[in-house]
Amino acid sequence: MNSGDHKFEPLIDLAYALSQQNHFEEILRLVAQRTAALLHGQTALIMMVNPQTRQTVKTVVREGREEQEVKYRAVQDQINGWMMKFNQPLLSQNIKNDPRFAKVKFGDLAIKSALAVLLRIEGIVLGSNIVLNKRNDEAFDEDELAYLDKIAVIAAPYLRNVQKIQQFFSAPLPETALLSKYEKLGLLGKSKKFAQLLQTIEAAARCEVRVQLEGESGTGKERIAKAIHKFSSRGSQAFVAIDCGAIPAHLIESELFGHVKGAFTGATADRKGLLEEADNGTLFMDEIANLPMEVQSKFMRVLQEGEIRPVGSNKTRQVNVRIISASSRSLQKLVEAQQFREDLFYRLHGVHYVFFKITHTGKQNFTLSSLRFRFGWLGLKIT
Repeated sequence: MNSGDHKFEPLIDLAYALSQQNHFEEILRLVAQRTAALLHGQTALIMMVNPQTRQTVKTVVREGREEQEVKYRAVQDQINGWMMKFNQPLLSQNIKNDPRFAKVKFGDLAIKSALAVLLRIEGIVLGSNIVLNKRNDEAFDEDELAYLDKIAVIAAPYLRNVQKIQQFFSAPLPETALLSKYEKLGLLGKSKKFAQLLQTIEAAARCEVRVQLEGESGTGKERIAKAIHKFSSRGSQAFVAIDCGAIPAHLIESELFGHVKGAFTGATADRKGLLEEADNGTLFMDEIANLPMEVQSKFMRVLQEGEIRPVGSNKTRQVNVRIISASSRSLQKLVEAQQFREDLFYRLHGVHYVFFKITHTGKQNFTLSSLRFRFGWLGLKIT
């Protein structure tokens, strides 16, 4: 973990993101996603207790690897059962040799270490938050267990909705109303996966948190961004898009922040930047991974203070812009390679969607029904 106060900033961002969200499944997805990211876990999952019977437990959300998901179930059930029995958090640095799980048949299951804590509210256990395997193949430690506990304390108040939890133990309702609503935007599809995609767009539109889309070129990221903007409270304001990968590095700052007359050769008049053009609306920043490091630093001020300073000016201006960013490369991996600022990554990472194209429709109007998500539905995996 990072040292100093910096490591607690993502917890504050998580608390803010949760406070802006009123869609229960998105809250679950957000908690699992941030847990995996902040603890560098290969897999993070949330298991909830049936609020009526208190006898059954179900995995309601999973973020991360799913190749051996069925094999993982026995392990996660045992971890959850141990915590429920002994009313304690769990840290296992080598779970295969841990005597507490001697009866588990691991076989060739690629699992080394595990962290887990109970989710409680007012003394009542709602479920558990479990993290399996660090990405760098190291073992988790006590500091990371304490950090997971802090995540659980922040998340638990948002996970206490008994009626919503009970729905995971009941048959899901159809989402036919959403299909009709989004047809007008050219989002066409009828499958359950597609209806779930529309639910995530609805959830993102209802709150003001930043959205980060990750997927290869041609997967409809801008179309999703436009849909989120259209049905948000900013829908009547400007939607402005920029492809950060298509603009030369020496021009991107002026494009975003604007410039004043005489700021550089060819600057014959004052010019607004796209951040100011999108004031009170939404700025969609495609291929944000291409943003130069020096511009990333200046962009942080926009996210922190809502201020811009045009090139060549000594005066700042206030802007109120919602940022939806997108990248065809993993920003998490770029951060680990020190090619993207970590603090900017977490500022952008309000809600993170990962998807990729599996077919080409061959039509001029690309339909999102040809998309699926890398980890089930945007990180949501109901078993």
